[in-house]
Amino acid sequence: MRLMHRNQSLFFLFALWLGFAAQATAQSLAHIHVNPANANSDDANSAAESAPLKTLAAAVDRATKNRKAGRGSHIFLHPGIYREGLWRHFDASQSGLPLVIEAVEPGMAIVTGADIVDVKWTPSKRAGIYQHELFEQWQGWRARPIHAGWRSEINESNFTEIGRRRENIWINGERYEQKLLLEDVYEQEKTFGIFKGTVIIHPPTGFDPNNADIEIGVRDILLRLQGWNDFTLRGVTFVRSASGSPVAACQTKPRNSSNSCVMRGEQPAASVSNAALGIVEQRNVLVEDVELYENNWFGLYLWDTKDVVVRNVVANENGADGITGGRSERLLLSGSVTNGNNRRGYAGGLTHWAPGQKFLYLIDSDIVNHTAMNNWSRGFWLDMGNNNVRIDNLHSCNNLEDGIFIEANIGPITLENSTVCNNGSNGVKLAASRGVTLRNVTTFGNALAQIDLSGLQRDRKVDGEVINNENYVFENLTVTNTNSRQLLIHYAMEERFWDQLTAPGSFIAHNNQYSSAGNEKPFLITPGEYSGFDRWRSRTGCQEAGSVFDGKSVPNCNSE
Repeated sequence: MRLMHRNQSLFFLFALWLGFAAQATAQSLAHIHVNPANANSDDANSAAESAPLKTLAAAVDRATKNRKAGRGSHIFLHPGIYREGLWRHFDASQSGLPLVIEAVEPGMAIVTGADIVDVKWTPSKRAGIYQHELFEQWQGWRARPIHAGWRSEINESNFTEIGRRRENIWINGERYEQKLLLEDVYEQEKTFGIFKGTVIIHPPTGFDPNNADIEIGVRDILLRLQGWNDFTLRGVTFVRSASGSPVAACQTKPRNSSNSCVMRGEQPAASVSNAALGIVEQRNVLVEDVELYENNWFGLYLWDTKDVVVRNVVANENGADGITGGRSERLLLSGSVTNGNNRRGYAGGLTHWAPGQKFLYLIDSDIVNHTAMNNWSRGFWLDMGNNNVRIDNLHSCNNLEDGIFIEANIGPITLENSTVCNNGSNGVKLAASRGVTLRNVTTFGNALAQIDLSGLQRDRKVDGEVINNENYVFENLTVTNTNSRQLLIHYAMEERFWDQLTAPGSFIAHNNQYSSAGNEKPFLITPGEYSGFDRWRSRTGCQEAGSVFDGKSVPNCNSE
């Protein structure tokens, strides 16, 4: 196992981030200006600020030519709406030629997957309902079938058709919710559906859609420059991509079209093509001050990367995860926000198995100052193979499922200085992960258990090796239930799992504070048997030195 001291890892990543900035400013980069709002912009222009290009695609073409000529480029995106999508593949072995794509005014260069449609809505026989023939851009779109590789976990009954569709309509900037049943459209305002080749909408009472701006989602990938190393993306906003669920089957090759997707029988290949922004097979990358919202599936997806800093990224109200990915080494995710995501997954019933700001196979990585709130899924998820990962100052509250799930990890994993609260399932859920440290974590008000160690009720293999809960440290925790139905700790496992967890030196707990609201037995540590603090302590080998339970200090074992 390759280990890096945590402070060393964080210092390295910050130094890396500073190095990106120095590299981009020290080299003589070709300046390329893009300004779609400028009436004189044209992709045949010189790309000077006074003679800007019209599209980001043309700017990347110019940068590609510069790259071949041995020069890096700095693309300046002036304020405007960029209605385009771009997926290019580059030779990842070529490095040292930076590409910077930067919004001149942060947040004002908006790359969108939606187009404006000029249509004449016809009033339906039903009062207040309007209709139009199916938009040409949506011809041939259908709910994607579920791929055979996931059928052991996912089927049409637990991930319904609405979750596998990708049509979206915005009227005067407000997204309408898609429905599958005509009666549901009739009954609820600000909804739409597709029935027998006709689009049906239900605007608010008295609203005439023929006097409104209508946008529909048409492009899936908004930006993916696969293989371009030494890449900086700053201040750009990505919205309204028409990406679809990766658990559905489709097959095509990378191309610059509006309806591309990839399915190669494995999740990563599917997932990267179902994100508005993909950072794929790239090294030395800085993504900062970027926003991603209202994309039909993923916002930002990172895959097969090294030395990446994602800083101050806001990814809210996306159809699945706001930020997700894996197979990445030395990732720093800092100061970012993922709120209100998984709206499309939730509509289709997919809340538990896949979504939840999910990462797998991270190595020597840090997640720092991250906020995950009000997601229709888990708040955060380290799923499988993560090695030497630290999460510092996570705020994960009011999510539909667990606040954070740490599952099937090689470890070590550290969660510290964090708050996990008021989630709809467990607060901190641990399953088949080795070397987990919870330090200075406050967890309270979570519906099931504040800490759940039960995870999987079976052995879990990671790269052929059986991983179980072992080598755990709980220190300086504040664990509180806010009603008598909530547990403090749940670990109702077979005896052999207890033996692994509590083997000599495998579990250390001290200086923790436990508070139980009206529940004298808030620990479920034997199947079907609720217990008090004394039983928890005896099962863990007389741990909890210096801890407090309901305001009472815990005596040392040798004084009992």
